Amino acid sequence: MSVVNEVLAANASYVTDFGAKADLAMPPARGFAILTCMDARLDPAKYAGLAEGDAHVIRNAGGRASDDAIRSLEDVQRIRNHPLVPGRIPIYGYIFDVATGALHEVTAASAAGAAA
Repeated sequence: MSVVNEVLAANASYVTDFGAKADLAMPPARGFAILTCMDARLDPAKYAGLAEGDAHVIRNAGGRASDDAIRSLEDVQRIRNHPLVPGRIPIYGYIFDVATGALHEVTAASAAGAAA
């Protein structure tokens, strides 16, 4: 079976259990977003305990807050200083350890992103 056929078969199964997911609100239920690397080993739902609809997940190469990604998010200092991000919103910095699966806070990043 080709990868495309496998994906389509998985989607057909997903559709049968889709249920009320169409009724999930567009804003994330837990009120936050994750900017992460597009590395296929990373599963933000698993490492952050997320269910569908809990958070916005933005994935790009290196988890970088590029100009393209800034429409969705940014690096902590860049996000903190961006005019579209209110100062009352705290910004945190974590690194995902691909060898252990652990999230490690970058304390200087989180301090830089503290809410005003």
